Amino acid sequence: MRTAVKEEIVRLFYHGFNAVLILTCTVWGFSRWQALPESIPVHFGVSGVPDRWTGKGWELALIVLLPLIMTLFLYGMLALSKKYTGLINVPDKEKLLALPAERQEPFWNMLTELIAGLAATINIVFFSIMYSMVQVAFARQTGLSWMFFGALGLVFLFAIVYIVRLKKVIRECLS
Repeated sequence: MRTAVKEEIVRLFYHGFNAVLILTCTVWGFSRWQALPESIPVHFGVSGVPDRWTGKGWELALIVLLPLIMTLFLYGMLALSKKYTGLINVPDKEKLLALPAERQEPFWNMLTELIAGLAATINIVFFSIMYSMVQVAFARQTGLSWMFFGALGLVFLFAIVYIVRLKKVIRECLS
């Protein structure tokens, strides 16, 4: 079992990594703005090839800000779930929430770690999409890069690992 200090370090790493990713996506995205051609891909089909293009307008700004928006949404849902526990859906929820707060703490810590890490992996996906958009706009590649598919795989792997870990923490809290 991990110590509380190690768990806190992991959570702080995810929070910091999210901040760096959001800053990187925002600065990198807007720094490319002026150099981009007038037509930019904004959607990629299942094959990874762009199937919708747009100009340098609000859609592009929204895509650059999407990592920030998604991270705020995930952290907001986490904060709301702590206040309104009806929003969460976990095994043995009633038994878990009936425990004293100190016995619930490992669950909430693991849920915080899961959300922060999930936000980080999703932000990596967003960055890979923005990178591919720029590369396609400059005709350096024809579709999504290998980075996107690797990042997407990372999201699924992360989710599976943390769901298993969360279930284990719930069992430990209840024992």
